[in-house]
Amino acid sequence: MVRVTRPVAVELLSHLRRARDHIDRHHAEALDLDRLARVAGVSKFHFVRSFEATYGETPIRYLTRRRIERAQDLLRLANLTVAPR
Repeated sequence: MVRVTRPVAVELLSHLRRARDHIDRHHAEALDLDRLARVAGVSKFHFVRSFEATYGETPIRYLTRRRIERAQDLLRLANLTVAPR
């Protein structure tokens, strides 16, 4: 199934960027769509559609990916391994 999305309004891009930056700064906190949509200043449904159309992934998927990347960085910096005992 091909998903067709409308282009995101230029005025909305700065709001989406603000929400994405908020995710990057606060990824360790409990974040939900309502909070992120408030940061962007739009409804959560419009936020999810617009975020995905702009960045190619949903806000929650982006948050999860950022958390995984941060965990990988911490493992590398601490020179730790994840292995069963």
